[in-house]
Amino acid sequence: MHTRHQQKQRRLVIGLSFAFMLFHQADKLLISPLTSQIMADFNISELTDGDLNTYIELHENNPVVLEILNQKSGAESMDCCSSPCL
Repeated sequence: MHTRHQQKQRRLVIGLSFAFMLFHQADKLLISPLTSQIMADFNISELTDGDLNTYIELHENNPVVLEILNQKSGAESMDCCSSPCL
């Protein structure tokens, strides 16, 4: 009934969906316990944290967002490769 191509496509979609969900859950489980420490390190209030999280989710990888984060933290660079991130 289904061609081999359709079966391969179905398996690919299911595999990619599973991988996405796996990485999404891993990210949530790793970042959530560190939220309070991150807030303390950058002097971020709970309200600002919520605002930043919402804004970042809506505008991920936007240069304007990265500039706002730099200004809020007082850091010269958010690039962890150029400066130590502890």
